[in-house]
Amino acid sequence: GVLLLCWLPVSNLVFKTGIILAERALYPASIGAALLGAAVVAAAERWRPPAATALLVLLAGVGAAITVRDVPAWRDSRAVFEAMTTRNPESYRGWWYLAEERQSRGDRAGAYDALGESLQHFDLETKILHRAAQYALANADTARAIGWLDRALEVDVWGRRARTLRVMIAMRQGDLDVARRLLDAGLAFEPDQRTWQQWRAAIAAATTDSSSRR
Repeated sequence: GVLLLCWLPVSNLVFKTGIILAERALYPASIGAALLGAAVVAAAERWRPPAATALLVLLAGVGAAITVRDVPAWRDSRAVFEAMTTRNPESYRGWWYLAEERQSRGDRAGAYDALGESLQHFDLETKILHRAAQYALANADTARAIGWLDRALEVDVWGRRARTLRVMIAMRQGDLDVARRLLDAGLAFEPDQRTWQQWRAAIAAATTDSSSRR
């Protein structure tokens, strides 16, 4: 009961918590595991004392081996995130956290690669898509940035940051039709966005001026 009740809130089975099930989540649950292990050893001792001793030694050995393996992974954030991606390469959050850690150390190329790996496993997290687009622009990969921003807007049409960055790219490229379409869609949801209003007015003025010259 102790084991399952401690596990349940962070298992993501009943409801989404956004918490990764790691060793930290098992601290209270390990009380239940210890009780269960003690009960098994006690039962074995009543029937076969030598078997109980062997079982106890085995449990202690396994625990020691796991400890020796896992404790170094908690040395720092870099070691933790690298362990996450090594043990579960399909964990998109592990790659995301590793990207942020690399970026904090100034490793922009490594951060960019890690975010790309994250999105290969799961591309429905708009926060990661927006962040990846920023990294792509920093690495002069505009085409990939556009693709990720467009995907973010497919996932969440209300995405203010993704829409703003996508409009900025379109305006810099001189693609006013795309910028106008994006702004009109955004203003339909949030008509009070002043920056979008100003950009939309500027595009309208530029279009009018271009038509008058013709």
